[in-house]
Amino acid sequence: MDSETSFTTQLVSGLHCEVHGDTGDWIVLIQGLGGHASFWTEPVKAFSSRAHVVIYDHAGIGRSVAAGERRSIAEMSGDLLAVLNAVGAPRAHIVGHSMGGLIAQSFALDFPERVRSLTIGGSFAAVSNYLRLLLEFRRDVLQKLGPAGYCRFQTLSTTPRNLFEEQLDRVLEKEARSLNASSNVQIVADRINAILAFDRRDALAALRMPTLILAAEDDSFVPWQDSQRLAEHFHEAEFRLLESGGHFFPQFMSRKYIGMLRNFFQSVSQSA
Repeated sequence: MDSETSFTTQLVSGLHCEVHGDTGDWIVLIQGLGGHASFWTEPVKAFSSRAHVVIYDHAGIGRSVAAGERRSIAEMSGDLLAVLNAVGAPRAHIVGHSMGGLIAQSFALDFPERVRSLTIGGSFAAVSNYLRLLLEFRRDVLQKLGPAGYCRFQTLSTTPRNLFEEQLDRVLEKEARSLNASSNVQIVADRINAILAFDRRDALAALRMPTLILAAEDDSFVPWQDSQRLAEHFHEAEFRLLESGGHFFPQFMSRKYIGMLRNFFQSVSQSA
């Protein structure tokens, strides 16, 4: 991480938590199904010189194995509350991607006073029929073919297609890192089940914090239309569509993604 900013770590009820930076607003970044905080390397570098940036490995994942299992999005939202309390953040810009977007929704609904703004990328209000079939198949691949088959399926379903021809080495290196960081099969299966069970769309219209919804046009895992429908459930939300980046557009389109976040945070500060 950026050596010019402060960096602290702590365990919060078994959760490995990091705070980068020691000034300005609080920003919390919540990753998706993989659960590893390393997903956010570039945004942490970009924002930690002017903000407190909080990341953490999800329960049962990576350095948070001691925290045990979680079987619902509500439990994962409770982890986010524990992290905010432990680091002393009264309110924060909450940024969630994919499954992290579900955690962000749940947290905003249950603890709206702790949310300064909400950014949700590559996510949805409830699983569509397409996504249900895809997630169930992904779970079957994990349980029957193991982590290697699961990681290959993830690569094929989340990576922009042009990168297979233009940057195959990068694609396969990312897959190898995912395989090396593989978590317990049952924990991942439980996390998939939590996604399948989530549906709080009827409550979203009550939220009033500034909200940004992001999607990529070539996301073949969570189609951009699902994110657009998510935005429509809010009383007021800005929807922005990136032209490319696949499901992991915060990584494959990191410069543009970070620029969108920066502009959004600035607009929130100016309107406060």
